[in-house]
Amino acid sequence: MAALKILEKKSDIFENFIFSLYKKSENTRKTYAYIINQFKAAMPAVDLITVEHIEQYVFVLQKKHKPSSVNLAINIIKSFYGWLSAYNGQKNLGKYIKTLPALPPEQRVLTKDEYCRVCRVAHQPDLDCFRFLCNTGLRVSEFIALQNENVANGFLRVIGKGRRNRSIPLNAVSKEIYARNANFEMVRNRSRLWVFRRCKSLAIQAQIPTFHPHSCRHYFSNELYHSGVDMYTISRLLGHSSTMVTENVYVHWSEETLAGATDVLGKT
Repeated sequence: MAALKILEKKSDIFENFIFSLYKKSENTRKTYAYIINQFKAAMPAVDLITVEHIEQYVFVLQKKHKPSSVNLAINIIKSFYGWLSAYNGQKNLGKYIKTLPALPPEQRVLTKDEYCRVCRVAHQPDLDCFRFLCNTGLRVSEFIALQNENVANGFLRVIGKGRRNRSIPLNAVSKEIYARNANFEMVRNRSRLWVFRRCKSLAIQAQIPTFHPHSCRHYFSNELYHSGVDMYTISRLLGHSSTMVTENVYVHWSEETLAGATDVLGKT
């Protein structure tokens, strides 16, 4: 690869990096573009950036944002430098930048009781949207993009994060909803924001704490696991790259689930 030209505008390299992400989802590209453009605006010409520049930039971010948000920016910057190193052999400065210690974000998981309460008060098309999300584990971006072509032989076939293909068997509830909605009309021409607002409205109607569409995905994985479905299968259904993500983020233990687990120790 040709070496980086000193006279090349710094925006060219950053734009090339953003263009290289064409295989990622639209939302991922938008996130990368926003963070990279913020980073570009704060830096000197790309060939003049040092580790100290990046460390100072991270220090400023820490004053304004939560550790999880700072780590997102760090990981995208590291990704940029990994790409840049392969692009023109430039030294990979990203490997010298460490992420911050941060607790995993607390996830809002719907309980079975909350699921039933929402189903009792919801009206169409909200009810179909809610039940379909909870019974398929789809991400919002996957849900609003559904077409008839995604369904074949009783399976829902989607392309998810990282351009990974996966197949989700439609259960009785999902089949019923699909049969009632020609070409997924309950979500046709709807946006992510619309789905988020509907979930907020459903929580108010059911008189339960606010939940997001992703809470339905957590409900899906949690119900499967506690019903005896193995971790590998759940991971495949969710479209994860490994079972570690599924186990660390998507399987949740309530106090009710753990109750009585230590009783066996009191028998001797």
